[in-house]
Amino acid sequence: PSKEPPGTVLSVSPSSAEVRSGDEVSIVISIAPTILPTVTLMSDAAAASVLEPLGVSITRVYVLAEDWPAGTVVSQTPVGESSFSPSVTLEVSFPGVTTYLTDMDWVAHDGAGYGAFTVDGTVFPRSVGVLTNPRSSPMFVEYNLGHKALRLRGTLGISDDEPSTMRSTVRIFADGLLVFEGTVGLGDSIDIDIDITNCLRLRIENNGLTEDRGWTVLGDLRVVAQ
Repeated sequence: PSKEPPGTVLSVSPSSAEVRSGDEVSIVISIAPTILPTVTLMSDAAAASVLEPLGVSITRVYVLAEDWPAGTVVSQTPVGESSFSPSVTLEVSFPGVTTYLTDMDWVAHDGAGYGAFTVDGTVFPRSVGVLTNPRSSPMFVEYNLGHKALRLRGTLGISDDEPSTMRSTVRIFADGLLVFEGTVGLGDSIDIDIDITNCLRLRIENNGLTEDRGWTVLGDLRVVAQ
């Protein structure tokens, strides 16, 4: 297959200057490709080296994919081994930049703290704790993310040091929009992985559901940014 029009002579061997009557001549003629190659899991550069010689126009969409090396093609549309298409869209991975909220300054809070907390036997050394105080709910903490964050990740739970009856509900807001809500008791944990693309103000609220006072934990809470 070639990006040249079908029937185009690509090469002649030996060259015309060397041919004598009766000599055999090899001619390479272009044919139209019929199958689109598979380029997923290749590097972006390797994928281009496969597709561009076939005359394929490439559109790239960069996606957060921390499990892949930067610049890896994680998907293609149309898929490989389908009928040939003169254009293809490639999703190309980039790892993003991870920042723990413990390394950021809050802009406002009531009952928040940083440190290492243990949740259901697992130690989270870079955690945000928000006090549970049923007489003063909700306790909260707010951050300015500057429209740069893409995702918020961490683990929600109750500190193992708190009473066995303690329960709380945590709500997370991105610019006033509720993007997460979870209720936990002692021994519970909930993974947090939410889209907060273009968020400016992040607010975390903790509402106590019992008369117990103590720490609700957002274990190793972090933002992944561009």
